[in-house]
Amino acid sequence: MTFEQILYRVSDGVATITLNRPERLNAWTDRMECEVFAAMRAAADDPAVRLIVLTGAGRGFCAGADMDDLTDKSDQGATSLPNSPPPVFDPTSRPDFQTRYSYFPSVPKPILAAINGPCAGLGLIMALYCDLRFSSDQAVFTTALSRRGLIAEHGIGWLLPTQIGLSATLDLLLSSRRVEAVEALKLGLVDRLCAPDELIATVQAYAGELATMVSPRSAEEFRAEVRAFLAANLPSDMARRNRTAVHQTKADAQAWIAVLARQGWSVPSWPDAFGGPGWTPLEAYIFEEESMRAGAPWLNIQGVFLMGPVLQAFGTEAQRQRYLPPIVDGTEFWSQGFSEPNAGSDLASLRTRAVRDGDDYVIDGQKIWTTGAMDANMLFCLVRTDNAAAHAGISFLLVPTNAPGVTVRPIQSLDENESLCEVFFEAVRVPADNLVGREGQGWEIARFLLAHERISGADLPRNKRNFDVLLDIAAAERIGTGRLIDDPVYAGRIASLEVDLLALEASIVDIVTDHKRYEHLPVASLVKLHGSELMQALLKLEVDALGSYAAAYYPAHGGTTSDGAVTPGPDHAADVTAEYMYRRGATIYGGSNEIQKNVVAKTLFAMAGPAAQSLPNGDLGLLADSVDQFVGRRYTADHRRAVIAGGRDAQRAAWTQMADLGWLAAALPEEACGLGGGIRAAAVIAERIGRGLVLEPYVGCAVLAGTLIEHTAQGERRADLLAGLVSGTAVIGVAHDEVGARGRRDHVEALATPTGAGWTLNGRKIMVLGGAACDLLLVSARTGGNGAGRDGISLFLVDPTTPGVTLQPYRTVDQRLAMDVVLDAVQVSSDALIGGAGAALDGLDAAYDHATVALCAESLGAMERAFWIARDYLVTRSQFGTRLSEFQVLRHRLVDMYVELEMARAILGRAVSAIEALDGRDRRLLVAATKARVGRAGHFVGAQAIQLHGGIGMTEEYIVGQYFKRLHVADALFGNTHFHTAQRAAALAERAA
Repeated sequence: MTFEQILYRVSDGVATITLNRPERLNAWTDRMECEVFAAMRAAADDPAVRLIVLTGAGRGFCAGADMDDLTDKSDQGATSLPNSPPPVFDPTSRPDFQTRYSYFPSVPKPILAAINGPCAGLGLIMALYCDLRFSSDQAVFTTALSRRGLIAEHGIGWLLPTQIGLSATLDLLLSSRRVEAVEALKLGLVDRLCAPDELIATVQAYAGELATMVSPRSAEEFRAEVRAFLAANLPSDMARRNRTAVHQTKADAQAWIAVLARQGWSVPSWPDAFGGPGWTPLEAYIFEEESMRAGAPWLNIQGVFLMGPVLQAFGTEAQRQRYLPPIVDGTEFWSQGFSEPNAGSDLASLRTRAVRDGDDYVIDGQKIWTTGAMDANMLFCLVRTDNAAAHAGISFLLVPTNAPGVTVRPIQSLDENESLCEVFFEAVRVPADNLVGREGQGWEIARFLLAHERISGADLPRNKRNFDVLLDIAAAERIGTGRLIDDPVYAGRIASLEVDLLALEASIVDIVTDHKRYEHLPVASLVKLHGSELMQALLKLEVDALGSYAAAYYPAHGGTTSDGAVTPGPDHAADVTAEYMYRRGATIYGGSNEIQKNVVAKTLFAMAGPAAQSLPNGDLGLLADSVDQFVGRRYTADHRRAVIAGGRDAQRAAWTQMADLGWLAAALPEEACGLGGGIRAAAVIAERIGRGLVLEPYVGCAVLAGTLIEHTAQGERRADLLAGLVSGTAVIGVAHDEVGARGRRDHVEALATPTGAGWTLNGRKIMVLGGAACDLLLVSARTGGNGAGRDGISLFLVDPTTPGVTLQPYRTVDQRLAMDVVLDAVQVSSDALIGGAGAALDGLDAAYDHATVALCAESLGAMERAFWIARDYLVTRSQFGTRLSEFQVLRHRLVDMYVELEMARAILGRAVSAIEALDGRDRRLLVAATKARVGRAGHFVGAQAIQLHGGIGMTEEYIVGQYFKRLHVADALFGNTHFHTAQRAAALAERAA
């Protein structure tokens, strides 16, 4: 519809509705009402819109109802309006206000109010319906004519109390007084004040940030939409060619871009203002992943992901109009001209010159490794326009490949195909209008370009596609009479890389959804390091799977070679060895991994400490601060030694303090005597326990025991046990692990035999956390089934002082209390049985899954602290008159540690976010991936921290060795890295069946 009294604009996922009657302070009319509702409907239905901003033109927000409009309509009567707003303007429709404005909360997207001036009466009501209210500090608020007896309140009497309370509501309604902005903030009428000239910019910035996190559809709904589109529109022959193709053809790429352009999807990362779909970064990533896995040709990377954003940020309007549309429709391909024969990653050394000559630049020089230049129409080049040192004289210039003097020479790579090129410039003239930005700004633009695509270097979609191909090959290839995927050694290698892939994916999702945490980190370098090495490892497994045929030559896209030789071996072998050869460059192109490590190391040595964590709510932030303060105050080296010397009594004293602080109740649901924080709260506490090397058995006797009781006990028994646990009066240990179990929870050989009015227990349990500090034991034993079946496992509550119970206490290598428990004809009453007979394994699974995630959080805290201790040591320690931080080999080793730390953090974050929504096998497999990846990272970080310290790291009294011990213990508990990797391997074999 045509709007007359509002303005409606959509940009970067934000719909802005501006009330546009500035001459009347945007007073409300029937037409404005219908137009606002129509705009709201358009925003609600538009998948590109993430949220809505409502504001006013001129110097006011909305001065309430227009009296002239009310007078004009008073004699016309009113007809009812549907509950949802009309799609077109209808001047005869005037329902009661409360019915009409119930539409605001029904809009499935956040609505922000930018209150830039007077906000009165109906305008105030409209503002109150918004989810967040930003206000100029010069705005004023009033209920206008709502004094009792003057006019109907139109719902403000029931709406205001929900915002500011009954007492303040009565004051405003009865007095209709003016409320200044500062008081409005105190009352709760607005959420944030801004200076008048900063209001709109502040709201837009907040809206833009929120729009990247808010989507009107779930990620899975969007994924389903993309899959449906690909299934309906991607030609099957094109998909077959490109699913494994090392190099696609330009013809395929252009044909596919034409299809995408008709859908509006050909530039998935672009905002709608420049012809893109306006997707969130997560949606753009999902589209790329699904396209790659389906076999769609990939887009012209240099044009879509590099040149497009540069022109949007630095280009003139004429440059945008000339160059952006051909990228959108795929009629113009781009290539990047940065590297030179003597200036690869060292771009400050480039020598290609561009000299201004009238209205032109004249270019002479050479570029190399210009990917796809033989198919490109345009090059964007870094050229030297000034003799200034280093980066200062570099400019950014656009060059047509068909310009006289441009010569493109393809270079054959190891796979015997062509994608890389040399480009020679001999007196090439290009218009001065082809300069992007200003002279000397080239390096700034190049840095923007390289930073803009923060996740592309990880090549995650390609890695996921290669993993799918690997599984298909391993399922098809034979070893003896069986499948290669069923070979435990080979399957274990695949599973280890699958866990790496899951960690990389979790990291990428974190980066695109929580960019604030990563804004000061060189994430492009971090993910490139992990992604490129993972790609090469995946491809190595693919060629290994081919056996002898990995040595054969495979012509591109199958068929025969020029000399008539056939394509040998099975169909699935096509392109595998060629891809393996070509991707040896993955750790070189885009800046070699050695250069990336230098970039990351520079940042790490400049950081004061760990990047701030993002916690989902304020309660968790308060909990984190509380634990940090407690650990920082209590766990000095002297205190830790005192606790070790004090044994059981010292740990019980600290346990009581933890209970008083609410730690023991934090993770349990409120109906189970807890504070309702769930696994997120447990992870927050455990991570800080790991940092402080806290000795008390939080994971074993709070998370493990508490979750086990929550899932198995019932009635008063459940309430009593949990009350004792959260109060700290009862330390409850879990006696489940046995010598032959080695991580398998269904391996229970201890027996419980019914005898008279109770049970007789026999067996041996190992590694009971809490050791001699435990007052009660939860003991698993078989009441049915065999020693390794899921059925027949029961749970019993046992007093450690019961005759026949022998405790064998010891300490772990990180100085914590543990014990084995021998049960020799132990007599317990019938009410010692917790839950139903033979039905305890599901509860044990849930408890161990949650405790394992908490243990991984503890490991993360320990490895983070070990990392920063090692970093600080390199900064302060000198060798041969040089600080250790100056030795490149040590800097690179530190970067390797940080990559492992960040991958562990990412996969742990996924587990913490998802575990409570999963159950059964899905939950166990997620936990297995997390434990395997965190265990591997913990060993690496801990061991390298000692290595970087040299001899001092090997001493008992130096703290870094204690972190290595803590990480070693965490890996050994609840199934080690090998066990959990094997669980993933078994699942992969089933998936490939």
